[in-house]
Formats: sequence, structure tokens, C-alpha cells
Amino acid sequence: WVTYNSRDKSGNNPGTAIVLKDEEREQVAKYLDEKIAKEKYRVLGLNVLYDHVHCLLVCDHDELPKIIGQLKGYASHRLHAESTDRNRRVNPTVDEPQYSDGTRKKLWASDYSNTYINDESHYANTIAYIRENHKKHSIEPLKYSFKNLTPLDKAFVPQHNGGFDCVIGNPPYINLKRGF
Repeated sequence: WVTYNSRDKSGNNPGTAIVLKDEEREQVAKYLDEKIAKEKYRVLGLNVLYDHVHCLLVCDHDELPKIIGQLKGYASHRLHAESTDRNRRVNPTVDEPQYSDGTRKKLWASDYSNTYINDESHYANTIAYIRENHKKHSIEPLKYSFKNLTPLDKAFVPQHNGGFDCVIGNPPYINLKRGF
């Protein structure tokens, strides 16, 4: 996903973009890692750059919008809450920190793009791309080391969140007097 106004679906910059400073990149990485741990999301790769985030996530297709929304929302909320400059709660490089109604500018664009991994080679290339993407943008890698990424061998293990299975028998019933 991308930061607010950094680019639209066609790759054009639609306005004054939110650009994360180095310190903010580190904070966002930490906040995303916290949310991943709290929700037990299965994330295989993650990188935070100045104007976008790469995240390789294992989930059902219908869960994707909710999970991305929760990750973006949590990181945005934490970054705003812990900002020391209350006048520019997102980024001091943005000339207009607020909309005309006084609300804060959004940190993230509302949309995101996604790609499905189709084989082991695609997976390996995607992980390498995520890990090394800072080089493409000529920026330093994150100092923060993610603690809650899921190893590939555990990413596709079914998750059990408690509860129990209920088996309901249908006729014909077994006559215990004749059986066993």
C-alpha cells in the first residue's frame, strides 16, 4: 500500500504526497510488527519505505481488505498518537497538515494493490524484492528487525482459535445391543 497522495493506480502523483521520515519508517515498522503479533497474522515479508509498504501476507481472499485496513489503521493511529509535533502529526514535509475542516491528513491512501503468488519461484522473487526494495529507491534499509514474521513452513498450517467440533449422527443409528 502507498502513503496518501504518493501515487494513484496509474502511477501518477495526484498531489502533495505524505513521505515518511527515517524515524517514522522505523516507528511504522515497529507498529506493524506489534499488530502482526497481536492478531497472529501470517506475514512472510514486510518492508516500510518512504512512501509505501510491501507486505507478503497469507490469508483468505475475503480477509485481505480487513487485514490491510487493520494494519494501516493501527500504524496510522500509533504514529499520530506518539507524534511529538502536534501541528504536523503526519509529516513535517507536507505543507498543509490539515484539511479545511481541521481534520488531519491521512497517512495512507485508501486503496492498495495485491498480487497472488503462484509458485515457489514467484515466492522467492517476491521475498527478495521486498527485502531489497530499499536499494531500488536508494535509501537505507530499516534498522528495525521484524520479530513476528511467519516462516514459510508455518505459513500454511491451519490455525485453530479454540472451540470444538460437533458431530451430529443421522439415522440409521447403531443398535448397541447387537454390536460390539
